Amino acid sequence: MPFDIRLPKAFRSKMHPDEKMDEIQLSSSEMAAIFDPVVHEITVLVADICRKCHEVTAQRGDEVRPSAFVLVGGLSESPYIVSKLKEHLQQSYFDCTVVTPPNAGIAVGLGAVHFGLSPSCIASRCMRQSIYTRTLFEYEEGDKHGFHHPKTGKHWTRRLHKYVSVNQKVAVGFKYTQVFSPASSDATSILLPLYCSPYSESRYHDDLGVKKLGELEISVPANPDPTKRQVELSLLFSETTFEALAKNVETGESQKVALKFEAE
Repeated sequence: MPFDIRLPKAFRSKMHPDEKMDEIQLSSSEMAAIFDPVVHEITVLVADICRKCHEVTAQRGDEVRPSAFVLVGGLSESPYIVSKLKEHLQQSYFDCTVVTPPNAGIAVGLGAVHFGLSPSCIASRCMRQSIYTRTLFEYEEGDKHGFHHPKTGKHWTRRLHKYVSVNQKVAVGFKYTQVFSPASSDATSILLPLYCSPYSESRYHDDLGVKKLGELEISVPANPDPTKRQVELSLLFSETTFEALAKNVETGESQKVALKFEAE
């Protein structure tokens, strides 16, 4: 089946008067020769996305596959590319549909403009990663990274403490707070590293998929009363980032750092 392509006005204005035309016609083979290399790259990318989605969700035990792909950008307005992508998805993922919104070529740009003019248009977001900190826990049978503290004599391990889970809906302005205490009475600071992971039940910082986002270190003055040496760690979620704030509960001393949702 031939394809009729309307020529842009700027292109038509440069044509010789005897050759002026509004449209050109390409055969199916000519269209395929132009677009098939691009179609192949797109279908490989889509297949990789589906594979990764399947692997990540299988780790959680629910094995979810994408139910739809939303196409944006100029190429998504090409009927040939859309038809080829639909054909590929029907062969591989029978329940997956392809959606092309109106004005697909500028859909992303319009979204950026809406956000720039009215940041409050984002009321919540779905977390693409779980967020953790790493802290000390009393050792349990089977734990990795176990060690005996030389002064307290207790058996400890370092494990991840989860703040929010992947796919959790988080409202803008949501604040999650947890209080930590130093492991020993003579510790002068508490180091709180932050991690992200595509999994909701990561346990250790060296588990599959866990990446370090950054760390906060907050000083804790000497005091025989352990309740006066506590550190409060809060995560405050905004439209596109979140802030981590560590505060000494007794003195009010604080440290703040802005972090991206995903590690590089």
